[in-house]
Amino acid sequence: MAKTKAAAKTKAPARAKAPARAKAPARATAAVKAKAAVKAKAAVKAKSAVKAKAVGKAKAGATAAATRRRGSVAAPAPRAKRAVAKVAAPSARPPKAAVAPPPAWAWHEVMTSDVAGAKAFYAALFGWSAQDVQMPSGPYTIFTKGTEQVAGAMAIPQVDGKPVCNPHWLSYVAVADVDATVTRATELGARIEVAGMDIPGVGRFAILGDPTGATLAVYQRA
Repeated sequence: MAKTKAAAKTKAPARAKAPARAKAPARATAAVKAKAAVKAKAAVKAKSAVKAKAVGKAKAGATAAATRRRGSVAAPAPRAKRAVAKVAAPSARPPKAAVAPPPAWAWHEVMTSDVAGAKAFYAALFGWSAQDVQMPSGPYTIFTKGTEQVAGAMAIPQVDGKPVCNPHWLSYVAVADVDATVTRATELGARIEVAGMDIPGVGRFAILGDPTGATLAVYQRA
C-alpha cells in the first residue's frame, strides 16, 4: 500500500504538468507566427504604398511633359499670325510719301463742228442734259447729270472760214498760277496753243501742246 501510494504521489504531478508543458511552446509558436504574419502584411502594405506613390509621380511627370510638349508645339501659331499681320500691314497702309495725289482735273469740254449733234449723242449715251449759256467768247453748252455739271461743249473756232483744229475733247488741269505754269511748260518743251486768257467771273486759262503733241489746258479759278 505504501508503495502504491508513493507511486501515485509520484505519477500524479507528472500527469498534471505534462499538458501545461506541451501547450506552452505551441502558444508561443502561434504568437510568433501571428506577429510574423502582421509584420508581413505591414511590409506588403508599405511596399504597395511606395509603388502607388511611384506610379503617381510617374503619371504626374508624364502629364507635365505632355503639357510642355503641347505648349511648345502650339506656341508658334500666334507668333506666325503676328508675323503675317506685320507683313500685311504695309500693303494695307502704304507710307504717305508713296501715295501720289490724284490729278486735279478741273473741267472737260468737247470741241466740235456740230454742237447740236454732240448734245444728242451724249444725251443718248450718258443721259446728260444740255444747257446753253452765253460766254464772252460766244455760245457755250454745259452738260449736266442731275444737278451736277459734268462737262462742256463749244463750236471749233474758225479763222478765214476754216476750223483751227479737228474735233476733240480738251481737259483742264487746275493750277495755282496759269502764267507760271505756262512758263514752266515751255521750258520743258511744250508749245503754247492759246496764251493765257481771262474769262470774266470764271477764271484764267491757257491751252498747251506737250512735247509729244497732245493738247491740254490749264485753269486758274477766279
